[in-house]
Amino acid sequence: MQDRTLFTHDKLVISQNKIIGIVGRNGVGKTTFLNNIASIIKKKDNESYSYVQQLLENTNPISGGEKVKTALLRAFDTRSDILLLDEPSANLDEKHCKWLIQKLYKFEGIILMVSHDIAFLNLANEIWLINNNKLKVYTGNYESYIKLRKKDEEKRDQIYKNQQRQIKHLKNEIIKRKQRAYRLKKGNGKRMTNSEKKASGRTSHDGMERKMQAGAKAIEKRIVRMDLVHKVVTHKPIKFIEIHKELYLRKTILKMKNQDICINNKILINKATISLKYGNKLWLRGNNGAGKTTLVQKILRERDKFISEKIDVGYFNQDLKQINPTVSIWNNAAVGSNQPNQVIYAVLGGLGFKKINQKGQELSGGQIVRLQLAKVLLGNNQILILDEPTNYLDLDTKEALKDFLENYPGTLILISHDQEFARSVTDSELLISNKALVSPDSLIHHSSANTGELIKLRLQLDQQINSPSVSFDKIQETKNKIKKLKNIDN
Repeated sequence: MQDRTLFTHDKLVISQNKIIGIVGRNGVGKTTFLNNIASIIKKKDNESYSYVQQLLENTNPISGGEKVKTALLRAFDTRSDILLLDEPSANLDEKHCKWLIQKLYKFEGIILMVSHDIAFLNLANEIWLINNNKLKVYTGNYESYIKLRKKDEEKRDQIYKNQQRQIKHLKNEIIKRKQRAYRLKKGNGKRMTNSEKKASGRTSHDGMERKMQAGAKAIEKRIVRMDLVHKVVTHKPIKFIEIHKELYLRKTILKMKNQDICINNKILINKATISLKYGNKLWLRGNNGAGKTTLVQKILRERDKFISEKIDVGYFNQDLKQINPTVSIWNNAAVGSNQPNQVIYAVLGGLGFKKINQKGQELSGGQIVRLQLAKVLLGNNQILILDEPTNYLDLDTKEALKDFLENYPGTLILISHDQEFARSVTDSELLISNKALVSPDSLIHHSSANTGELIKLRLQLDQQINSPSVSFDKIQETKNKIKKLKNIDN
């Protein structure tokens, strides 16, 4: 197989204590890039590295999270100069994501990290974007990168518009020259004998005609030689069609009261209570193994008990395999959907599908997961239950999913460790804590009298960390105070 150039860049320089976030759509070569860097470092005697690769096999979040954490601990223990991480937060719950952020923050060395998690990318000093077969370096974290990229796109959009105006002008000039050549050739519509042509000096007209044709061809070549600027792609919001929306407005369509959630006779959640009206969007939170997936599976298993009549539910998790291998991507997504074609195109395009005539059997594991997600989103459902839908979605695809869910008119139950994503698409939260399903606000409200002091100390710690004049010992003292208060509360 012939090698393919994934991207080009003149020179890359990495200084000590840098955290570099590598971003780009799936398939642009981020993992291949990390593999190549690992190969280069391996040949050097004076550099050591640790590489935590992406956990690709389908596995449940509990075992997957433990495998990732074990690999990360091993990497930190080696005290390498360079740390290479490929999707380190995949399969990690909120607790372990916070743990990893702290470990990365304290790491003394170079970190190159492929991630789709904005919380991790905001730790970076530089963002390397792989796009259109090129790598571009942006200074700052992910938030800075977004602002800088927006300015780049605005500038490129203006250059594109100016170039299009120039091309239009040149094409009009081609038409004018060809029309003048045609008129000269036809003698303005008058038939002429050779003697008449000679008498009227038409031979000079023939030279002018050739000159006009040559001028037109020269302009055509000039357009072909242009380094064309591509139009900046902008995504319009997806307008979801719900033909029965008025039937469900303001109605409670899912209700569970005082239900024990168990697995193998072990209680995970005591007396779980949930009440959702049509249009409510709930973020269901909790550490791996707390019972989130078991809770939604109980709802689905006993749906007549918890869900109103004539309500359809779409359920997604990465273990489901409901794709027809013999039909196309389009047919898999569109079968039974009431959505118009433009919505189906928008969802498939947003989830990264360009060749919609590909058969299901030709798709990779990751594509099958995304197609399954598309089927759920496009189904005729009033409730969507999505269990970790953003795992292994790139940032652009995640943005497209966010757009869909923000515009989705029905009810959503979202299980996700991605806090930024979850908060942007939901309007309420329930947290599984100490075998109880509670509102995070109620935990703050009912915690001990030390809560106020804890908030104050955390604010003080943030200020100390950001101040170059505060000593490490002072920071450690504040951390110890916070730890002591948290232990009292627990």
